Order: sequence, then C-alpha cells, then structure tokens
Amino acid sequence: MILTRSPYYKSVPWNRPSDGATADSYKLELFIWTGNKTTDVPLSATYSIVKENIEASTGTDKVDVARLVNDYIQNTVITGSLTGLKTTNSCVWVKHQIKYTVGANITNELVVTDFATQGYGYGYEGENHQAPNNMLTDVLEVEVYEDGYLMLPIVRSNNLLRVTSFPKNIFFQEATITASTESTQNVSVFNIDLTEYGTGDEYININYNGVDFTAYIRDECLHTPIDVQFINRYGASQTITFFKERRDSMSVKGSTYESSSAQPSTGKHQFVDYNVNGKTSFEANTGYLSEDANELIKQLILSEEVWIGGIPVNTKTKNVEYKTQVNDRLVNYTVQFEYSYNEINTI
Repeated sequence: MILTRSPYYKSVPWNRPSDGATADSYKLELFIWTGNKTTDVPLSATYSIVKENIEASTGTDKVDVARLVNDYIQNTVITGSLTGLKTTNSCVWVKHQIKYTVGANITNELVVTDFATQGYGYGYEGENHQAPNNMLTDVLEVEVYEDGYLMLPIVRSNNLLRVTSFPKNIFFQEATITASTESTQNVSVFNIDLTEYGTGDEYININYNGVDFTAYIRDECLHTPIDVQFINRYGASQTITFFKERRDSMSVKGSTYESSSAQPSTGKHQFVDYNVNGKTSFEANTGYLSEDANELIKQLILSEEVWIGGIPVNTKTKNVEYKTQVNDRLVNYTVQFEYSYNEINTI
C-alpha cells in the first residue's frame, strides 16, 4: 500500500538481483492506472526515471514514487445511505519495475504491483508507513446518531465481516468480503444506515478480519446532528458525527468604484458595487465524546477533502487544542467549515 501524501521509497540495489552484476544504470518504470489490476495495465510506462551508476556503486539507491502517483488519484464523495459496501475512487494500481543495464545486456527485474491512496504517515512513523490491518481506521470506537449513517473503510481481502447489534445480540449482517482486482472495489466503504436498526440497540459491533469496531448509538432531541465525511489518513472515506449546536454565517466580498455619471438625487449610486459574491460558513459542535475523538478531529483537520450531505466543504479551523478527561473533564470540539463554492455561481 502506497500512501501518496507521504514519501514512499522504492529501494533499488545497484547489484542486479538476478546475477549480482553491478549495473551501469537502471531505469525505474512506473505504470499507474484505474480499472482491473491484471487486464487494464498500460502498455507504456506513465513515468520513467533513469539513473547512471557513475561511481560504480554497489549499495542501494532510493527513489520516492509517492509524489508521482498522487496526482492520479481523484477522490469523489460517496452518496447513498443504504447499508452495504460502497465502491470508491480512492485507489489506483501502481506497477514499478527496474530495467538494469549491464554492458549491452538489459534485464527487467523487481516487478511489483501495489495500490495507492492519498493517505499519509505521521512524522514519527518513518518512511513507507502501512495501515496496521485491512480496516482502514485508527479509531475503533465512535459515537453515531441513531438516524444518521456510519462509514467504515476497508480493504477487500477474503475475510469475514460480521455486524452485530447489542443488547439484542442480533446478527445484522455476515458475509465474506472477497478480494477484488478492480480499483473501485479494492478499497471500499462499509456503510451502515442506522435507521435500519431497531429501537433498544445501544451499540453496534463490526468485526472484520479479527478486528472489532464499535459504534455507540446516541439520540439527540434538541439539535440536528451532522455526519461529516472526510478522507482519513489512509486515503479513504470515514465519518465523524457532530451532535450539538450549529451556527451559520455568510461573508461577502466585492469591489467599489465612484461614479460621476449622475446625481444620487436621481436615484443613481455614487459608489457602485461590482464583483460582489459571498461564501457561507458554519461552525458545529461535536457534543461530549470520548478521548478517541481526538484522533478523528486531527485527521478531519488534516484532510484535504470533506463533505457534508454530499456537499463539498473546506475545514476553516486550522488550530486545535486536544482535550482530555484529566485536564478538561469533558471532551468536545467546535470546528468551523466553509462551503466550497461561492453563493453566486461563477464557474
């Protein structure tokens, strides 16, 4: 798995693996595509990087390929609230191979096909960071609105996915999620429509590949909760719910010039506004959550793509002070969002 917002280094030994001969040069070829992993491979390389072994080195060279792959990933919003697996545009296939040149002899070696998402590793995690398992989230306990929805990203990997509601102990869904060679299916989102669960359930357990994910169901009588979809640090769509107060506002920008075409006494403007447009923003409060929400808030603010109800928004909050039960007793956050478009359409 290649996380393209952080460096991903391809290690290339100068000694050719097939026979140990020291290469005069090598060419790293990258093939990047969407579709089927085996049948849609491009005929020619998307990128080629040539390096000469001027000093006759016998060590190992390294090339960062993440920045080259990143531009080929175009995330899109996931719509529809029905429970089930949702396809995504979160990943592309990446094949890298090394063409070694030793004298007049050229061999093609170290051929590897992987997949890439617009994820990242934290600064202390080192290079080529990987997801710990096929459930693409760091937070295994969340709180959800009983009339909302939940998105949990996974890698399809021939493993059993079981959804159980408690305290009724009802097996809501159980199926083996087969691996896929299609890029739109390889990284999928398991979506749960929480209205499908009967009254009396307190939480839902999702077990996938031996990992448990728990969603605690909450009611909210005063406010209308907001389910925020964002691209998390593994490059896949996840949700966080804001349960409490929301406040909307609009800011307007424009230009003004002074006109002398007529007198104000005739109803004409002496100062004329033009290029006036506005943007609507709002701030929302999470309500009281567990400390696990700190990681979700962190990834939300670091996310480059966020949606609310299928509508694109930008996160305006750029600073956050993490809260803990020891220091703050109660953990809640207020985040400011801005709709990612002008009030007057200009494109």
